[in-house]
Amino acid sequence: MLKAWIQSGPDGKAAVFSSETLSSVRLAPFFIHMAEESSSYHMFYTKCLTAENPYALYLQRLVLAFHMFELQEVIAILDGIKDVFSHAGLLYIMLHSCDGSIPWEFYIQYKRRYYKFSEVDLFANKLMFHINEVGPRRQGTYKKCWEFEDYSECWSDHKNLNEYEGQWCNTCIYYYMSQEIALIS
Repeated sequence: MLKAWIQSGPDGKAAVFSSETLSSVRLAPFFIHMAEESSSYHMFYTKCLTAENPYALYLQRLVLAFHMFELQEVIAILDGIKDVFSHAGLLYIMLHSCDGSIPWEFYIQYKRRYYKFSEVDLFANKLMFHINEVGPRRQGTYKKCWEFEDYSECWSDHKNLNEYEGQWCNTCIYYYMSQEIALIS
């Protein structure tokens, strides 16, 4: 849709490249590839990043976390967008688990805000898709400092009820996803 505005003339182009639009435009599902310099959308992505677009910041943090392993810097910047974009909040929790420092207060608030199993499962699948699209090194970089203690309460319940993978609760999704992220880093 933005392409039509750009093609409409100078006024449309000015509207698209205004800081208001760049800071709030929701980037398309293929936005993961915008960070690549070979992408035809890289200039647009860079302008969105300069305007502090939460989606562009999220993408940049994925690249920093899984290509350059700048974990502390990523966590500090995600702190500013974790409440704006649900996937950024989930990434914030997961990267804290890789650092061995779960933000328990935010984690509990996040679990209360997104409590439906289908919602949590969807977020987890999308986040893992985004991480895999960025291309993690798969060397277990964060494995040594990984920590996630929120699993013991429900694990025995699932075992006693003969519930297997796919039947577990939200806490299990967070735990196993966090472990998988630490292993693929």
